[in-house]
Amino acid sequence: MKKTVLASRAPGTVIGYHRAFNRWKIFARDTLQTQSFPVLPFNLALYLQHLLEITESSSSINAAFYAINWFHNIAGIKSPTLHPAVIAIKEGAVRLSAKAIHRKEPLEPDHLKSLANQIDLQDLLQLRNFVMFVFSFSGLLRASEVLELRRSDIKFEADHVSIKIAKAKNDQLREGKTVVIANSLGEISPARLLSSYFRMAEISEYSNEYIFRPVYTCKKLKKLVSVDKHISYTTYREAFKSSFKEIVPDIHNYSTHSCRAGAATLAANSDVKERVIQNQGRWKTSKAKDIYIKDSLKAKLELSKALTL
Repeated sequence: MKKTVLASRAPGTVIGYHRAFNRWKIFARDTLQTQSFPVLPFNLALYLQHLLEITESSSSINAAFYAINWFHNIAGIKSPTLHPAVIAIKEGAVRLSAKAIHRKEPLEPDHLKSLANQIDLQDLLQLRNFVMFVFSFSGLLRASEVLELRRSDIKFEADHVSIKIAKAKNDQLREGKTVVIANSLGEISPARLLSSYFRMAEISEYSNEYIFRPVYTCKKLKKLVSVDKHISYTTYREAFKSSFKEIVPDIHNYSTHSCRAGAATLAANSDVKERVIQNQGRWKTSKAKDIYIKDSLKAKLELSKALTL
């Protein structure tokens, strides 16, 4: 039963709740010198105030609040998070600790085209990195989804490439999703680039190995390592930064999320249906999707034009 109860939340969420609750237990023992469970409303209010003063972090406050609420709920005990004073303290602490959010700028197709003109696509390492960026953009893929891709997840169809996303951030039930990318005749056709990469990297269509693995040099030839292990997120991020730092206006305003945001932004400003964008990007809600989209000046002007003044 314990395992089943824990499975009601994503593994990362359960780990986060345990960490947050353990921090509360230390505070209860060393500072308040009181029991850690059940938690009294007044003691929880004191703890949230303590977190506000020492961390000034809304995420720490929220983590403590929801972790303690979850532990009480699964124990069948009334949660102190329901107390009006605790709710007020939590909301006030979150407001006081709130910081301005600086969203990363969306990558544009011209940025990818500029990079294509600057790199050597006959170099395996450069081609690997470029294919990662192009597929992250064209498939609205998260960095983790790109890195987890295996050869068996990809199928070349007559007019498109089909990509199976076996595991996604918001796919707790592990149902899997499929992303499709149309074949194109453009300068940086995703299908053509991927075919070239598979040939150069010697990845068989019957393989089940990770496609974005580390590259090593052997007698002046570059090859993928034979160990079936994909590159790390840190390597992906550093490759992105170094590749685009001379192309985008300010690399500090861009991140690996910029590929996904750029595709969503371009689609939205090209009047692609909202439902299609959300499904392709595998966002759970419209609110989550809209965070990534930056309206174009043309789209913004449509509002004032509609007023017919």
